[in-house]
Amino acid sequence: MKQLLTVILLIVVLGATVSGCGGSHRYDSRLTAADSLMRSNPDSALAIVEAVVRDSLTGEGDRAYRDLLLTQARYRCYVTATSDSDINRALAYYRTHSGEREKLTRAYIYKGAVMEELGHPDSAMLYYKTAEATAAPDNYFNLGQINIRIASLYRNFYADFHKCYEKYSNALKYYEYLGDKRMQQRCTFNMGICAGITHTENPKKLLERALVMAIELKDSAAQYECKESMCCLLSRNDSSLHDSKALALDCLNKYKRFVNEDLLLDIAYIYTREHKFDSAMHFIGLVDEQQCLDSNRREQIQYRKNEILSSIAEHNGDMSLYKTANDSAIHVTEQIYNSKTRYVIQSIESQQERKLTQKKDKDNNTLKVIIWGSLAVFVLILMILTHFFLRKLNRTEALIKEIQENGVNAHKDLIKQISGKDSEIAHFITSLVELLRMALQTKTVSQKLSLDSQLKSLVSQTTNDDFWHELLVHIDNSYNKIISRLSQNPRIKKSDLRFIGLACCGFSYAEIAFIMDYSPKYISNKRKSIAKKLGLNEPLLSYLEQETGSTLDSGDCQKQ
Repeated sequence: MKQLLTVILLIVVLGATVSGCGGSHRYDSRLTAADSLMRSNPDSALAIVEAVVRDSLTGEGDRAYRDLLLTQARYRCYVTATSDSDINRALAYYRTHSGEREKLTRAYIYKGAVMEELGHPDSAMLYYKTAEATAAPDNYFNLGQINIRIASLYRNFYADFHKCYEKYSNALKYYEYLGDKRMQQRCTFNMGICAGITHTENPKKLLERALVMAIELKDSAAQYECKESMCCLLSRNDSSLHDSKALALDCLNKYKRFVNEDLLLDIAYIYTREHKFDSAMHFIGLVDEQQCLDSNRREQIQYRKNEILSSIAEHNGDMSLYKTANDSAIHVTEQIYNSKTRYVIQSIESQQERKLTQKKDKDNNTLKVIIWGSLAVFVLILMILTHFFLRKLNRTEALIKEIQENGVNAHKDLIKQISGKDSEIAHFITSLVELLRMALQTKTVSQKLSLDSQLKSLVSQTTNDDFWHELLVHIDNSYNKIISRLSQNPRIKKSDLRFIGLACCGFSYAEIAFIMDYSPKYISNKRKSIAKKLGLNEPLLSYLEQETGSTLDSGDCQKQ
C-alpha cells in the first residue's frame, strides 16, 4: 500500500510540474514592457513594439507575441487596420500552444477587431464568440473587452440597442469584479446612450453616474462626452430645453479642444427648437461630416444635419429646401437600415451560444464521470483499507484466542533444544513469548492493534535470512533431515519450507500467520497447497509427524 501511495504521489507531482512548465516561456523584455503599458499608455506601447524588428527575434513565441502586441497597440491608438496578416500569424501560433490561453483569447479578440475595421462584422462576431469560449472564467478584463466589442457590433452594424445595452451591462459586472473604475465609467456611459434609445433604464441617471466617475478619474474627455450626451438627451424634451442649452454652452466654453460635430448639432437643434434659425444655421455650417473616417458615424451626422435643415425649411416655408433635406434624411435612414439588415450578427451569436452550451453540457457530463469515478476509487480504497484493518484485527484476535486455549509455555521446550550458537532463533522465540504473554491482557481494539504492530516489528527485525537459515538447519538436524528431503521436490518453494519449519517447531497456525504475514484464513489454504504439492492423501501435520517421528501441534487451525 505504501508503494502504491508513493507512486500516486509521484504521478501527481510530475503532472503538476509538467503543467506548471507549460507556459513558462521567457519573452523578450521589450515586449513584456510594451504589454505592461498597453492599458495605461498605448502610444508608448506602440512605439516600443514598432522599434522591435520582427526578424531580429529568434523564437517563434517572441515573434507571435510581437504580432499580437502590434495589432493591439495599433487598435488602441486608433490606427485603422488595412490587413490581418500580423494577427493571423499570432493566432496560428497560440492555437498550437495550450499554455498560452490568455494570449490566445487576446488574439481572437483582436482578430475580431481587425475584421470589424475591415468591414466584416459577421466574421468579427465569430471571433469574439470564439474568444469568449476560450477565455478562462476569471479572465475578467478580456471577458469585459469581448462584451464591449460585441456591443459595438450591435450598435454600429445591427442597430440593436437592446442587445448593445445588455452587452455593456455584462462588461460592467466584469470590471466591477476587477475594480477597474475607468472601464466601469465607459460601460456606464454607453449604457446611458443605449437606454436613451431603448428606455430600458433611466438614461439621465446612468449618464449622471458616468459623469461622477469621470470627475473622480479627472478625465476631461469623458466629462465632455457625458455632458454632451445629456445635452442631446434633454434637448428632446421641452421642459428640459433650458438645461440642455446650459450644458451645451458649458461644453462649448469649458471643453473647447473636445468639441465635435455632435455638440455642434446639439446646439443647432436647440436653436431650431427656440426658432433662432440664424444661430442654428451658423452651427450647422461648422459641421463637416466628411472629416469622419467611419462610414457609420458619417451617416449618423448626415441624418441629424438633414433632420434639422428640414425642420428649419418647413418653418420658413421653403418647401424646396424642406423636400431636399427630408429626402436626404430618408435616404440616409434607408442606407443605415440596409446596412444593418444585410448582416447576420445576431444569428451567428445565437449559433455560437448553442455550441458553447453544448460544450458546457459535455464538459459537465465529463466532470460528472470524473467525480463519480473518483468517488468509486475512493470507496474502493476505503474498502481495501477496511479489509486490511479487519484482517489485522481478526489475525490478532485469532492469536489471542489460541493463546488463551493453549497457553504460551509450549515454546519453552523449543528454547531448550536450541544450541547456544543458534542465537537468532533464541532471541526471536524469547521475544515472541514475552509478546504472547502480553496478548493475554489485551482487551480493547487499540490494544489489539498495538500488539499487532509490536509483533510485526519483532518479525521484521528478527526474521532475516540468518534466522531462516538457522531455523531450517535446526529442523533438518533435529527432525531426520526433513528439510533436505523436501527441498528435493521442485514444486516446494522457499516459503513452503519455512512454513514446514515453523510447524515442526511447534508454532501454532495463528503464530505462523503473524510470522509469515498471512491471514488466519490463508493458513488453511497454504497447508492444503503444500499437501497437494507433496501428493498427500492425509493432513500435512500427520505427514510431518510420520516423517519426523514427533508429535506436532499447530493449534486449532490445523484441525479445520
